[in-house]
Amino acid sequence: MENWKVKLGNFLFKWRSFTQLPWIVIVLIFLKPYYPVFTIKGEPFLTILGFLLAFSGEMLRIWTHLYALPGTSGRENYLRADFLNQDGPYRFVRNPLYLGNFLIVGGLLIVFSNILALFIGISFLIFQYSFIVLAEEKYLKEKFGNEWLEYKEKVPRFFPKKFFKIQPNQRKNSLSKVLIKEVDTIFNIFTMLFIILLLKINHLFRLSLKEVFPFLLFYSPILIIYIFFKVVKIKR
Repeated sequence: MENWKVKLGNFLFKWRSFTQLPWIVIVLIFLKPYYPVFTIKGEPFLTILGFLLAFSGEMLRIWTHLYALPGTSGRENYLRADFLNQDGPYRFVRNPLYLGNFLIVGGLLIVFSNILALFIGISFLIFQYSFIVLAEEKYLKEKFGNEWLEYKEKVPRFFPKKFFKIQPNQRKNSLSKVLIKEVDTIFNIFTMLFIILLLKINHLFRLSLKEVFPFLLFYSPILIIYIFFKVVKIKR
């Protein structure tokens, strides 16, 4: 009989694109920026640090997708791996995409500058990925046997033990293809940054609806670029 932890991991994997929405909505509605440890005195350091962390997380995701093999789960709602990927960032950690997501969420919440929000977001990711990784590892063990066990022994889940020379010629995908694939994640990052910065500005200056409108105009190019790339992605 399948372990309940594995069942939960499979469930969370299936719905991973939506499971974060509840805590994000709660944070944005009920929590305020600059509380309780982070203050306005920390600016612009907090915003710059958070942006750099989120940016590094997305760069890690892009690097990972450059080495993604065909026949993997991707954005599917079920586990699949026709090959055991050990190239690119998979040489250093077994879950580079999830590590990238930690950096993105952590960075955005540092921009938000609320330590309770940071605790909620990171705690949820730890909870979710703990079970997802258990389900994935069970699947990989059954699929690849000793090859998986040897890889598991050599490469840690999240924190690299050592680094090797990067070999770009082993890339499986073009950068343009990866950027098209990552368009949703990149758009979500910029959208969350826009919302968070708008909340911070409103927290400091109490904007009226009329004063918010120019910020919406600033956001419109981001939306237009996103729609353009979505159309390109659909045509492909």
